Amino acid sequence: FHGADYQVSGTIDRLAVGERDVLIVDYKTNRLDGRDPEHIVDAEYLHQLTVYALAAFRADAEEVEVAYVFLEQPDKPVVRRFGSDDVATLEATLSAAAARIDEKGTAPLAFDRIGRPSENARTICGALLQMTPAGSKVSTRAPG
Repeated sequence: FHGADYQVSGTIDRLAVGERDVLIVDYKTNRLDGRDPEHIVDAEYLHQLTVYALAAFRADAEEVEVAYVFLEQPDKPVVRRFGSDDVATLEATLSAAAARIDEKGTAPLAFDRIGRPSENARTICGALLQMTPAGSKVSTRAPG
């Protein structure tokens, strides 16, 4: 898939490997400030969970669960489940992200209200920053 030549590195907080399935748990220290954890995962951790799931499938998992546990609400984990039939969709998601990096030559960052890269930005883009081709620039200035 597009971007397959990128190297991605990261750390998984907890990993449980069964005969055919893998569980990946990522603990998040984000302040929720009344925001829905489901929305945060969908909006801010899509690339990270995609990389986690694809890594598990590359290690021959048939089923993968990626769970985000926000320490502010540890009793409400956000879980995404994938089967081997989801690999093409996951690859397409990551390919699209890689294409945007190639196109712009920069990896996007999210910014907090006063123009600094937010805690979420560092986590959200962790996988993307690792995928940025050598020599590309990563913008750390607030847009506008």
